Amino acid sequence: MDLLEPRLYAPAGEADFALLRALREPGSGALTFPPSPYGCTTTGRPAEALEEVTLSGHATLLTCIAIHQPVLPGLVPPVLVARLRLAEGPVVQGLVEGLDEAALPPGTPMRAVLVPAEGGLACRFRKVAA
Repeated sequence: MDLLEPRLYAPAGEADFALLRALREPGSGALTFPPSPYGCTTTGRPAEALEEVTLSGHATLLTCIAIHQPVLPGLVPPVLVARLRLAEGPVVQGLVEGLDEAALPPGTPMRAVLVPAEGGLACRFRKVAA
């Protein structure tokens, strides 16, 4: 099955885990995820001056909320939208596997995973088993 967004993530090679694709500013080490064609979101350097890097897919949940209205084509509500701090530092938004907000307090360890979706494999975040 093909990846829905191969510029954003790749298989990690173990189980259904995913690695995230990002850009790094070589001078400062600043990371941009998702990769932007405009360049570094921290320093403003153009994309051509940045290097492609792979991030681990490990994250810490900051907060999440259930959305009960359609927000994107092909994304059937309800869905859990989360704010996560990636292990490498950037804070991002992502979709969480499952629908139980109560089981996901702030600080919960998460991992990017590949899940079947309409048209291919999508990236979601899953609670790391204790």
